[in-house]
Amino acid sequence: MDASWFEAVRYYGTLVLWLSLPAAVVFWVIIHPLADFWRRLGPTVTYLVVLMVLLPVGYVCWLWRGVALEARYPARLSFVVAGLALYALAVVIEVKCRKHLKLRTLVGVPELSAEAPGKLLTEGIYGQTRNPRYLDLMIAMFGFALIFNYRAMHWMAVLCVPAFYLVTRLEERELRQRFGAPYEAYLSQVPRFVPRSWSFLRS
Repeated sequence: MDASWFEAVRYYGTLVLWLSLPAAVVFWVIIHPLADFWRRLGPTVTYLVVLMVLLPVGYVCWLWRGVALEARYPARLSFVVAGLALYALAVVIEVKCRKHLKLRTLVGVPELSAEAPGKLLTEGIYGQTRNPRYLDLMIAMFGFALIFNYRAMHWMAVLCVPAFYLVTRLEERELRQRFGAPYEAYLSQVPRFVPRSWSFLRS
């Protein structure tokens, strides 16, 4: 698989994830522990402040793009097929997740708004896993690692697991404060990442 178009897909796909994934993780690491403080500032001011932090993160990733994208391995058809299968699974999970996860929740508005704290999601796929969004991202990252086959992608796929685990632990602390006893009950009933049953994929 040496087609030039596929080499371009591999390169730019890896570059986009190299530039965006660290910033996304840093965003939530900043938001969740300081949610009370950000609510006092409100969503607009918060996004502007956090953007000033994320811009240097993105700039550092841009400066190191040459090192990150230097090591690549030959594209392998078997890897691409396996990677596409993982990505397809991630898409199915994402579609089921987005039936309940609205855009304003996806970008963190409930964490930042005292007037609109959102609701605890427990229905649908959220009754099988507390974090379907992070689950599908982790699966997709391993899929991309197989498809693009860059060393940087392999490392990002591996490191996204502890990174998202950290984010979920911070998020759980914030949700405990926001929803109290109902969330505690939800914690005891539904796994953090891996569902006890994958039957929801067929529904």
